[in-house]
Amino acid sequence: MALIPLASLINFFNMLVAIACALILLMRRKTLAWGNEFVTRFFSAFVLSIIQFFFASAMGFWIHDPFLVQAFCILQDILTVVVMVPLIFIPLKIFYKNNVIAKISSVILYSFAGFYFIYNMLFLKPATPVIFGPFIDWKGSTNPLLGGILWAVVAICLLGIVSLFAFNGWNHQEDLLRRRARFFATGFFLMFLGWLVVFLFVTPLTKSVSILGAGGAVGCAMVSVGYVLILLAVLTKPKTI
Repeated sequence: MALIPLASLINFFNMLVAIACALILLMRRKTLAWGNEFVTRFFSAFVLSIIQFFFASAMGFWIHDPFLVQAFCILQDILTVVVMVPLIFIPLKIFYKNNVIAKISSVILYSFAGFYFIYNMLFLKPATPVIFGPFIDWKGSTNPLLGGILWAVVAICLLGIVSLFAFNGWNHQEDLLRRRARFFATGFFLMFLGWLVVFLFVTPLTKSVSILGAGGAVGCAMVSVGYVLILLAVLTKPKTI
């Protein structure tokens, strides 16, 4: 019996959700009551997420060579950082009307992503397949310290975005901005929790198939609901009397 690539299945489902969100945003772009700059940045974030989830889902489905799997792991990690660039720009632009902080953040994120890629490709080692029950996963050969820094950077970005929307917009006097901020804050927080759950339970830290499956399903659901809430925030229009 062929082993089931659990993490790949989870990422494949999230890729389908990201594709649906991108297509809906593309079809509705002309009717959105918002600036094109913000819509474009959210669309680019969805597209980058699609590519990220594609690399993550390919392992175990179409890609089996350990060196190629590791290369895909590196690309997936880089896109996880790069997708933060358009996302963190949006609340900074909305609430502070200043591109300086956003530009500095972008330079830092791009620089780290470039360093991460170069370092890991120079010291490329094959990924290791890990079998637990009927499932198979891959343990990347990325430097643990560098990998930990990457996930810390992503977590800080997500929590920073949540904080910006929650503190500045949750009780904003403008109704449209208030409703959007609540959708955004909740959506990004669910994305953060989803990634945390997947990281803690889907990585082969336990041999319990039920815990792995449940953790993967819950984390996947959180990430997907987070994407949907973000899409709803973008599509939200002013109330008409």
